[in-house]
Amino acid sequence: MTREQFAKGMAWLAGVFPNSAPQPAGIEAYYAVLQDLDPEVLHAACLKYTSEPHEFFPKPGQLRQEVADMVALADAVPDPWTAWEEVNQQMRAIGSYGEPDFSHRIIRKAVDAVGGWNYLCLSENIVADRARFIEAFSSMHARANDEVRMLPQLKEMAQRLALPGRRKELTDGK
Repeated sequence: MTREQFAKGMAWLAGVFPNSAPQPAGIEAYYAVLQDLDPEVLHAACLKYTSEPHEFFPKPGQLRQEVADMVALADAVPDPWTAWEEVNQQMRAIGSYGEPDFSHRIIRKAVDAVGGWNYLCLSENIVADRARFIEAFSSMHARANDEVRMLPQLKEMAQRLALPGRRKELTDGK
């Protein structure tokens, strides 16, 4: 996003929240955190934020969270209870010998995390299985949300830290 596109969005927000808009130096910090976003996506995040009962100018992280929420909505991520109900429907419909077809990839990952399809179908402790599934699903959804919110610079740093031998070198300041 260009500085001009960004400035237009910030001016719009300042018009909505004139008493709490950041100073020019603060705008630079906002740009550093939001510059990777598509201008239309940022505008949609601003619209979403201002359509809710907020009293103050949003922090950059709040706008990134609005974007993450829109991505989750567009990606049709169900809530954990709906996802568990889908697992139960699949168990009743196809059983342990069939191959389930879930509406979202996180459901499959959560099923695998709690022991897999066959384990769930044959388990006799549905209460514990539900609790473990909901915990796994919620954790995986939160991680996906974190990845959407994460700044590209931080993703790059995480990749650099993941390289063998680089973690100690980078954290020691060498």
